[in-house]
Amino acid sequence: MVVQVESRIYSASFDTDIDIQDEYFTQDGFTYTGLLLGAIQHPPGYVVQQRVDDCGNEEMSNNLQSNMEFGNRKQSNEESSTTFEKQLDEDPWNLSMFDDIQLDQIYDAAPVDKRDQKDEQDKSMDNEDNTDQQREITEEDINIFLNNEKLEAEGVKQDENAENETVNILKPEVGMEFGTREEAHKFFNLYAYNDGFSVSIVSSYRTASKKRNNERQSTVIAKSNCKVEMVVSEKNGLWKITGLHLQHNHALCPQSRFYRSHIYMSDGEKEMIKTMKHCNMPIRDMVAVLAFIRGGMTQLPYNKRKVSNYSSSINREVTNNDMMEVLDWFAMKKKENPGFYHSLDLDENNKVRSVFWADARAILYYDICGDCISFDTTFLTNKYNLPFAPFVGISPHGKTYLFACAFIVNESTQSFEWCFREFKKAMGGKSPISIITDQDKAMGSAIPEIFKDAVHKCCLFHVKKKIDDKGGPLFQANEGLYEEMQDIIDKSLTVHEFESLWQAMINEHNVGHIKIFQDLWKSRKKWVPVYFKNNFFPFIQTTARSEGTNALFKKGVGPQFSMTSFLREYQRIMDNIHATEDQLDHNVVNKKVPEKMYLTRYYIERQAHELYNISIFMKFQNILKDVTRLQIRDEEKGKMYWVFQATNYPIKEHRKRDYLVQVNEETQDYSCICCRFNKDGLL
Repeated sequence: MVVQVESRIYSASFDTDIDIQDEYFTQDGFTYTGLLLGAIQHPPGYVVQQRVDDCGNEEMSNNLQSNMEFGNRKQSNEESSTTFEKQLDEDPWNLSMFDDIQLDQIYDAAPVDKRDQKDEQDKSMDNEDNTDQQREITEEDINIFLNNEKLEAEGVKQDENAENETVNILKPEVGMEFGTREEAHKFFNLYAYNDGFSVSIVSSYRTASKKRNNERQSTVIAKSNCKVEMVVSEKNGLWKITGLHLQHNHALCPQSRFYRSHIYMSDGEKEMIKTMKHCNMPIRDMVAVLAFIRGGMTQLPYNKRKVSNYSSSINREVTNNDMMEVLDWFAMKKKENPGFYHSLDLDENNKVRSVFWADARAILYYDICGDCISFDTTFLTNKYNLPFAPFVGISPHGKTYLFACAFIVNESTQSFEWCFREFKKAMGGKSPISIITDQDKAMGSAIPEIFKDAVHKCCLFHVKKKIDDKGGPLFQANEGLYEEMQDIIDKSLTVHEFESLWQAMINEHNVGHIKIFQDLWKSRKKWVPVYFKNNFFPFIQTTARSEGTNALFKKGVGPQFSMTSFLREYQRIMDNIHATEDQLDHNVVNKKVPEKMYLTRYYIERQAHELYNISIFMKFQNILKDVTRLQIRDEEKGKMYWVFQATNYPIKEHRKRDYLVQVNEETQDYSCICCRFNKDGLL
């Protein structure tokens, strides 16, 4: 930015009776700079005369007016030193070149007639009053000023002459001109930062009339009724300071970074915030990085709230072509891998109602480990407020895996049927063996229509949460009821055991008339674990994996984000999932569990290590560790055994249970009443 400003010409005058010949100025090596700095001796007999004014200040009386003009203007004196000219052209704002000039000891170089002296002084005063000469304020000048302020804060001693000169340049004066109104505002704001107050544009108006009877609308909240103002007016394409008042009625806070007008975030910092946002970096970490680059929190010209607001606004913009960008993203993924699948549900007006997509690699994973899926919906992930429905499963390493995603128009049975139908189509017509959801009735109606052979189980966590929410006072009034109910739900080994113990509990505590227990009994075959002990639900009893996936998305997107922003977050999450799976696949081939990490000397543990990958083997070890609390009793040697918890085990059971294990030594078949192998795929 180059700001044109009008300034006064610094001048001084002095007298001399010495008649200096032209030969003195034409001698070899003569320069005015050398004469000023003392490198060239003044003529013999030359005497400096000074006088003191009424205030005690020394001022020079000389017949020669010395003009020091800054900027890139051409030197008026054609006989000036070429050395001085070159230095001024290379760095016109380098104030250090004037550090050694003693303004109170400038020598006269030629005799001047008294009448000419008087005319010259009148001309100088007239120039000062009219301020008819200009100088420029550049970005370099502003940077020098800010750098001096920084060095002063660090305790580095600065040249007072250079510092005062820079401050004077940055001080507004009537008559200064600027290229645009924004340049004027920026200049005054910089002055306010140095002086210690905040500024704002109070009013702005355009008129062709010289009479202004209309009332101005102010946007400033007056706190101290301070009258400081700078008025700029536009004329002939330039903005000129026409009014100025700099007297404050309040205390100042020089260089305070907390004033609103001084809050500033560079374009580079904004780009860095975008990068950190795409990396899902928390706001506190963003602020820490930005502060480190600036040199500490005290050097940061904005606060955490400013960073948070900008971070939230990155993807908040509402664009009319959002769906076109989504289609372009789908086309790009399809081009990268033809196995990518997507589908749109359109209404009668050809508007998009629902969106479904599945990654090509996810489709391959589903063919390997898609027997069991978890399905749940969540809100507040996009600006359209469409429910987000991820299809979540378990990878070969026991980790959560995302098979497909959908945005549906609502949570009706028709919407779920469309979503399930597209999922089945994307997966080559293969339906899951088992599916777990919450107790949503629309889901429950749609699942048997599309996944006809799938076993549908409701989330145990949601059922228990409803019991806790509705039955709190009841459990407080019936001591032992809550513990008894939890034991029956979680530990029952057979359907007969569950149903008989449940009825006994109802009768003992006399709660059969209470609606919550009636509803639980009617829906028991949808949520009680014992009814699903022979079905494949590996390491899963709830929709926690779905809820964890929803929470993972909500860390990076929210209700203000567009669909394209959500797809970028989806791709980032899928990349992380695949990176984890690739690392675990690498470990299977290249890593083995060391001998010292085995828990027992049983051969079955070594055999499991050969059959399972490392992640599943560690789950098997946890089960094997739990087996050490059990003891065995022969019922029929070689055919039937009873397994039970040791009586001296410190953690007591709520109800003692024996586990029946049946053995066929000829076929080497083993079956336990707990059916863990059937449910989890582990012995």
